[in-house]
Amino acid sequence: MVGRILMILVWLILAVAPVTRAGNVDGEGSRSTASRVVSVGGSLTEIVYALEATDGLVGTDTSSGYPEAATRLPQVGYQRRLSAEGVLSLNPTLVLATADAGPPAAIVQIRSAGVPVMVVPNARTTDGVKEKILTIARALDREEKGEELARNLEADLVLAREFVATAEKKPRVLFIYARGQGTMMVSGSGTSAHTMIQLAGAVNAVSGYENYKPLTAEALVAASPDVILMLTSGLESLGGVDGLLKTPGLALTPAGQNRRIVAMDGLYLLGFGPRTGKAVLELARKFHSETGVSEDR
Repeated sequence: MVGRILMILVWLILAVAPVTRAGNVDGEGSRSTASRVVSVGGSLTEIVYALEATDGLVGTDTSSGYPEAATRLPQVGYQRRLSAEGVLSLNPTLVLATADAGPPAAIVQIRSAGVPVMVVPNARTTDGVKEKILTIARALDREEKGEELARNLEADLVLAREFVATAEKKPRVLFIYARGQGTMMVSGSGTSAHTMIQLAGAVNAVSGYENYKPLTAEALVAASPDVILMLTSGLESLGGVDGLLKTPGLALTPAGQNRRIVAMDGLYLLGFGPRTGKAVLELARKFHSETGVSEDR
């Protein structure tokens, strides 16, 4: 009986043990391990494509919307609501996953089937993006290409910093996450949106709290943003700019009065993938422009 209990305990430890160790995959980092890869997370999939390592890519999740070719691969559901059976049906030899991937039971089931899972930490800093790229590059035996991507990312960030340095002032930017009028949230600190606002040479118009809080008319007026930043999909869910401007309190802000609305694709803006440098530069140019509505699709 004691021996059986010990065996069960060992199995449980192995099933839930961390799997990312210095870029290795469950302790194994060989090219053969990555012969059939399922990528779970839009930024990870984008990195795989940027590394030109798609020969063995056999599946993605629904957050993998870029490049368009990724959407044509078999999909295993949304990264937070994975089906272990769906993943295993693709006979993967490696699963790349963000720290958001789950539920935990699905990850345990995949590992228990003998499939290595590489959990890549989420990145909300530029150094974190570089490390994410290099980690995946090592796992897929694309170290040289990974170094090239990291250098290109830094070059784009240098251009962004040089552009920001020429700006006369830092606009106050409010990021609103929306899924229709019923779901409108405002980003505080500690979020990907907050980081991107700062990198682009602007100031988050709200402070004093972390993560997201529901949008209220009072908070909107108090924030007095010069620019409203949104995801393109969120703006569309409100009926476009005209629909957004019907939000109580928005017309009283400088952003509302001047129709200073910036909308960008979600993965491009908040994915922290290989295009992050380009996104920062584009965002900086939009923030420091005096024009009105600016959308990127």
